[in-house]
Amino acid sequence: MKELLKDLLSNQCLVAAVISWFIAQLIKIIIELSKRTKFRTRDFILRALVGTGGMPSSHTATVTAVMVGVAFEHGISSSIFAFACIFTFVTVRDATGVRLSAGRQAHAINQIISSLPEESDKIQKVKEVRGHTVIQCFVGVLIGLLVSLGIFLF
Repeated sequence: MKELLKDLLSNQCLVAAVISWFIAQLIKIIIELSKRTKFRTRDFILRALVGTGGMPSSHTATVTAVMVGVAFEHGISSSIFAFACIFTFVTVRDATGVRLSAGRQAHAINQIISSLPEESDKIQKVKEVRGHTVIQCFVGVLIGLLVSLGIFLF
């Protein structure tokens, strides 16, 4: 067990990814706290830690950190770097495209359901997922890039 923990902590790509995720989530919590005057602690913390959407994108920060780490460890001509690039692109594209659109559509559907007469209680509302705007993903890229550069260069 001790050896496993040592191996995990010596994996610079993994460390960069976890630190990037943590920093992005911390910034997200600070931003959310600054917007609110009142909140329920348990719901807020749970949503802030595992929820989707918001500034910055922790998914983007995490995959960017891994991509940059792979570039340092294996070089940009490696097939694992190509995989990391494609994985990062798909993650960012999904966050800014598919999830953002699906969340907006779900919100609109729920508004329609709420405006219906008595039958509205028979129709189950749709889960609203939050995607990311381009700027939220851009800030996530910057966090992942800076953390990974910091770990690999210093």
